[in-house]
Formats: sequence, structure tokens, C-alpha cells
Amino acid sequence: MLLALIPVQLPFWMRIEVDAPALLFSLAVAALTSLLFGLAPALIASRVNLNDALREGTKGSSGGAKARSILVVAQIALCLLLLVGAGLMMQTFLRLQRRDKGFNPDNVLVARATNFHNGPRAERATALASHHERVSALLRALPGVTGVGVTNTLPFARVQAERGKAELTIKGRSSEELKQQVPLAGADVSAGYLETMQIPLVRGRLFDARDTRDSPMTVIINERAAQTLFPHRDPIGQEILLGSLSKDNPYCTVVGVVGNVRHQADENDIGMELYYPYTQWPVKNVYYVIRAGGNPANLLQTVRQTVSAADPKTAIVFVKTMEEMIGETLWQRRLWGVMFAVFAVVALLLAAVGIYGLLSYSVSQRTREIEVRMAMGAQTGNVLRMVLTQGLMLALGGIVIGLVAALALSRFIGSLLYGVRSSAPFTYAGVALLLVIVALVACFIPARRAAKTDPMLALRHD
Repeated sequence: MLLALIPVQLPFWMRIEVDAPALLFSLAVAALTSLLFGLAPALIASRVNLNDALREGTKGSSGGAKARSILVVAQIALCLLLLVGAGLMMQTFLRLQRRDKGFNPDNVLVARATNFHNGPRAERATALASHHERVSALLRALPGVTGVGVTNTLPFARVQAERGKAELTIKGRSSEELKQQVPLAGADVSAGYLETMQIPLVRGRLFDARDTRDSPMTVIINERAAQTLFPHRDPIGQEILLGSLSKDNPYCTVVGVVGNVRHQADENDIGMELYYPYTQWPVKNVYYVIRAGGNPANLLQTVRQTVSAADPKTAIVFVKTMEEMIGETLWQRRLWGVMFAVFAVVALLLAAVGIYGLLSYSVSQRTREIEVRMAMGAQTGNVLRMVLTQGLMLALGGIVIGLVAALALSRFIGSLLYGVRSSAPFTYAGVALLLVIVALVACFIPARRAAKTDPMLALRHD
């Protein structure tokens, strides 16, 4: 079940399986638990004071009542811990999934391919761009395709998606401003890529037929780069250089500014984006980005066949939807959330069974007392309230202890959370309310049974 929740291929050193040591350990713990928790009541029963038991006039001893109550309180406290963890982790996953990414991933299919060409930069750029244009034209002709773009770096691709530090030179700046170490991500893209990804144009223009091998080198930057590099001037027409100046790496003129894009869902600080036309730079490892009018998964096999048919030497790494790629970057948080939820549900069931079992046993032990109470005039509501109060007091005790423990331990999962405080009050309040409801349900059956006790039994016994 855990493997089914992991959408990526795990490395060889990361195994999820039931091996012999783990199984034997689990069996040993289960056997030891059964032995200890079976022995504890026996030891308690052996220390019962017979005079006290006779004076109580019950069917059995209440010597273990305190131990049973402590176990139920502990169950509820641990259950609350797991429920709080599950709530925080699932909120994190949902917030990351719904976070604005700067582009529209809906109805987008991605094909990752690799081509090999030798020669100088300009010649390789021309040959590869010609090939990519041919493939793009074939993809645009497919039924249901509304847009096609090509890039060598794609958000949420898990490779080449991290922003790094690079030397950036801005032409015309003073010597102290000449070089900046900035977090950025660069991408060589086709005309149509930004439109296909629906990354909005803020200023200037997008790449088009003017950006060729023989035309001046151009670049498009994102809003963060424009604000950082050109805070008090128009970035359009400015010249920037990434890396060291050379014949194969000249200054590029800024022709447009586009919206910011997140490369990872949990990326807190939006970095810089530099987009270059792939007609001016050789791009061998590419992502063909295809926007469909409907479900992109319906085009999966067709797109694979089309890319392969254009050049049999092309190596296709994968074809998948953009939503799948985003999901692959979030699988760890989703896995944590699901695991917490599963354990929390099991703990919730155990806590409910614990309360129910304890109260049922307590009612059976106090049957004589309840009969006498009702014979003396106690109403059904009084008995019902008495039993419910007993159960709720246990639940509230466990909830208070669990809340304190959860607040104390929440800092240990703080690094796994995003957009959610580890002390989120609504999460804690919601979990506490859920436990109160579960406790009420678990208490109601034994309480109702106690309220239906026949008072005539006490009179007949007398």
C-alpha cells in the first residue's frame, strides 16, 4: 500500500518491504504486549482486599478501575497526537498542491526527449532548433492540441529545477554593481513556450520569428529579476550577461518581462528567471510541452509515437501530464500525511473501543448500585448523565494531556510543514472536538444500557 502511494522510482538503497527481521520484531512486540497487558490485571486482582470487595457488594473487584482509566486516558492522548500530526500534514499537502505556481498546469502533457548533434554552438543551435520546430509542427497538427512549446528546463521536473547561484553582469553598471551573485534559473525556450504554459507577459514582447541565429542575442526576464536588477529603470533594452563574456556567450538584450514561476511547490522566495530563445542556443535535452483542449492523458501514446517518428534517434525519457510531475514532487508530504492519517484512524478506533469497553465493564460492575439508585427514585436521565459524565471526564483528561504533548512535540515536524503553523489553533480545536464526539458515541451505548436497568431487581434481591 505504501509503494502504491509513491509515484516515483525509489533509489536502490531505499526499500519498502516486509523482511524477516521486521516481521519477527513485530511478532515479538505483539506477543510481549499481550503477555504484559494480560499479566497486569492478574497482578492487580491478586492484591484485592476481600473485606473491601465484600463491603462494595459488587460482582467483582474495582481494584483495577484506576489502571483501566489511566490506559484509556493515555489512548486518547496518543490518539490526539496522531490526529494533530495528520491534520497538519494533510493541510500542508493541500496548500502546496493549490499554491499559485505562476503558470497553468491544467491539460498540459510533457514529453522529455534527448537529441545529439556535434559542431560549434551556432550550428548546433540551428540544427537542433530545426529539429524541434519540425517535431513541434507535427504535435500542433494532432487533434485536440491547442499549443506546443519547447524548453530545456521545466518547473517541477525534479531535475534542473533548482535555482542556483551564478555570476550575472549588467552592462553599464558601476564596478561595485557589476557582478551579482543571485539565485536564478535559466531556460532556453521556443517561441510559443511561454504562451503554452500560460505565463503572463508583463512588459515588452515574447520570442518570435525575429529571434534567429543571426539576429542580436535576446533574453526575457521575470518580474523578480526586473525588480532586483532594474529597480528604478525600464528593463527593456538593457543588456545582461550570465557567466563570463566570450564569443559563444555575449551580452543579451532584454526584450520582455513575464510573470514569476515557482520551480518547486515549497519554494518560499521567488528567484530570478532568464529565458533565452533556443534558436540562439543549442538545446539537446528538451521538454515538449503540449496543451490539450481536453484530458491530456488521451494524447499520451500519440505524442510518444509522433516524437519517435520525427527522428528514430531521439531518446524519449518519459511522457506524462504536468499534474503528474507536480504530484511527484509532493509525494513525500502526501505519504507522510497518509501515514499519519492511517495511524490516527487506528488510534481513534482503539480509543473509542477503550472508552466503550471500560464503561461497559464499569456498568456491569455497578449494576447493583444502579438498581438501588433507581429503586430509590433516580430517573433514567440521572443514570444516563452519570455514565456519560464518567466517560467524558476520561476523554477530557486525555484531550488535555494530548494537547499539551502535541504543543510540546509539534516543533519536531515544523520542518515538514508549509503554510501551516505547528500550533494551528483550528486544527487542535477540531481534533479535540472530534475526540469528544467519538467519546460521546462510545459512552452512549453503555449509558443507555445502564439507564434501562430494572429497579424491581433491587427490591427482589432485598
